[in-house]
Amino acid sequence: MRKYLKTALFSAFVLSLLGMARIPAHAADISVISVSFPSNIDIDVGSPTDSAGTGTIQNNNSNKVDISFLGIKSSDETSPKVVTPEDDKNYWSNLTPSQTESIINLGFKIGETPYWSPAQTQNSPTNPVGNVITLAPNDTKALTPIARHGLQWTKDAGLNYAAYFRIQPYCKVNVIAGEGGTVTGGGEYKTGSTITITAIPYDGYLFTKWSDGNTNASRTITVTENIDLMATFIIKANQTKAKQISAGGNHTVALLTDGSVVAWGYNGFGQLGDGTTTSRLKPVTVRNLSDVKQVSAGGDFTIALLNDGTVKAWGSNENGLLGDGVAANEHIPVTVKGLSNVKQISAGEDHAVALLNDGTVKAWGYNGFGQLGDGTNIEKHTPITISNLSNVKQVSAGRDFTVALLNDGTVKACGENNDGQLGDGTDRGRNTPVVVSGLSNVKQISAGGSHTVALLNDGTAKAWGYNCYGQLGDGTTTDKHAPTTVVNLSNIKQIDAGHYHTVALLNDGTAKAWGSNSFFFTPSGQLGDGTSIDRYIPVTVSNLSNGEQISAGNFHTVALLNDGTIKAWGDNSGGQLGDGTTTTKLIPITIIV
Repeated sequence: MRKYLKTALFSAFVLSLLGMARIPAHAADISVISVSFPSNIDIDVGSPTDSAGTGTIQNNNSNKVDISFLGIKSSDETSPKVVTPEDDKNYWSNLTPSQTESIINLGFKIGETPYWSPAQTQNSPTNPVGNVITLAPNDTKALTPIARHGLQWTKDAGLNYAAYFRIQPYCKVNVIAGEGGTVTGGGEYKTGSTITITAIPYDGYLFTKWSDGNTNASRTITVTENIDLMATFIIKANQTKAKQISAGGNHTVALLTDGSVVAWGYNGFGQLGDGTTTSRLKPVTVRNLSDVKQVSAGGDFTIALLNDGTVKAWGSNENGLLGDGVAANEHIPVTVKGLSNVKQISAGEDHAVALLNDGTVKAWGYNGFGQLGDGTNIEKHTPITISNLSNVKQVSAGRDFTVALLNDGTVKACGENNDGQLGDGTDRGRNTPVVVSGLSNVKQISAGGSHTVALLNDGTAKAWGYNCYGQLGDGTTTDKHAPTTVVNLSNIKQIDAGHYHTVALLNDGTAKAWGSNSFFFTPSGQLGDGTSIDRYIPVTVSNLSNGEQISAGNFHTVALLNDGTIKAWGDNSGGQLGDGTTTTKLIPITIIV
């Protein structure tokens, strides 16, 4: 007959040890082995036999378990006593009637390993210190009572003796931190332990509560069962908010509501504007800059449009990128010469453009592919006017090409065209603007690495140019020299082209992304879908809602939410995500400015 026990109470199973112990026939029957089992330990006990029975210790909760010897108790005693051959022999000899016989040491096996109690005698197996045996998580072992000859003592033949063992379970305390902080105190503890867990917010955050409703950041817990707790955090109410963001090559900039600008990421050319060339893993304030209306991050430089219509620039000045007529890099903002009445700006890889209030466009920087649109291929260290371009509504600078949206909803482009990024149906470069073929009713445009995207008035999108990574979103990897429809995409609010990927913010505040999801074959996750898999059609950006603006950099992406907070994801090798690390993030994380 078999029985199954699962109990938190003090339990016992009765097993005959006569046959196994090999003690004389006239000796008292030592017949009881008692074990205390907590609720998360299952014991499957065999029927009493002439030999040792077997019980199985099953750790159902995948926790660690300690088994320890408590002592030996006779049937007329109330509690077990630890008795060793060195103890007072009167424990045995004072019992009546007297009879000399072979007293056994009682013990047990876990699996095939024997453990003896009380203390070891000659030729006994090695016993762990303290007679404590640990069962690892998910460990299932046989608990087998055993007996062996010990010393010759005198005891009461009419009494039964029992060896008592205790099973001490451990519990897992799993504490995790929500976004905005970290936690301490988690781990594996013996049942009954008293521990302290603590929630620690990051700079700019406040701790709110634990998932069980407790509002103490540091709290004491008595461990009686497995525990799962999460700490939640919120941004400080007085935290300065962002109103516009821009992702560059390996850095990011944000315009704040007070008109100041912060930046973070790679800073080898001074593109963060803090007066140094030290890269920053968290946002720093751009020096000597205020009353800003718009910011735009380029490859290794940054530009800012002020409310008075002038423009500032800082960072790399190679090929005249800063437009100040000087060749030296600048680590704090300098004024772009000859610019006023500017309405909108855009920084590309190696050049920049500015839309004026009168609908004309100025450009400066590298011009090797005609991206400045003045009919030449000569770089310009101060702004010049793009030829044959007027009635412009919006401009966008890509890598070596420029795109302009006109007031009538058509689009013109100039510069490099090897991959069809000008959209005129050819691969011929243009040093003056040409019309993008078959495109009308355009609401917004964006020039990327070697491709271009356009948001139409009906909320759909078109794309053209380089498509090796699926960045055109038409389900293929074939380059397109004229606009093609981005599939499975509608209700678009804003669109932006990165180096080899594209992102779109939808009217409902969510976002889609497609194209490359790696950084030169290294997983980077700029699509934000939790993977590093390239996508040829749009996929949803994970954990993003209430979006107000989105910006695609070379291999990272940032989004501005309608509450002024910033989310970032993708490559973080230069610290361009701004979370204090250089660890790539496959899904959006919150950035404190």
